[in-house]
Amino acid sequence: MSLHVTPSPASTGRWRHAAGALLVVVGVAAVGLAIYARHQQAQVPMPVSADLANCDLDEPYPTSPADQIQWVLCQHRPALVLYYSTDCRPCRMMDALVQMVKPDYAGRVMFIEVRYDDPANVGLLRWGQVGTVPAACFVDASGEVRRVAGTMTQPKLRAELDRIAAATNDQQ
Repeated sequence: MSLHVTPSPASTGRWRHAAGALLVVVGVAAVGLAIYARHQQAQVPMPVSADLANCDLDEPYPTSPADQIQWVLCQHRPALVLYYSTDCRPCRMMDALVQMVKPDYAGRVMFIEVRYDDPANVGLLRWGQVGTVPAACFVDASGEVRRVAGTMTQPKLRAELDRIAAATNDQQ
């Protein structure tokens, strides 16, 4: 005795109708979520101003990452902005590499660290266009930014630091 039952055309139509309605609901929810996310992102203020006309050139070096970035832009100083997370092994490797080469660039390149997992730095993540860590933004004296995602080798890191340090010497 077989228990296989062939569905009637009416019940198959109801299932298709229900599946179609479910797809519409999921689609509307996805669009709504995308609009909400874009709205939330738009509400995050940019911590770094593009208006450098109001810079105070006598201002001392600040302590917050956002103010440090603004300071290097105002002062036309090259900088490495390193984005990291405290629980990220590649981030710790990248930080160790940066700490190793940092003394060689003292006085020529500013080093700024931005914690990826600090809610206060959301605007800085947008400014640096950072989606993953580790990531680095190499800012030359003219304010031009070159972004690198992921870990780097020491020669690559030194090449980028030499590039932004040399651009400073060219402008002076």
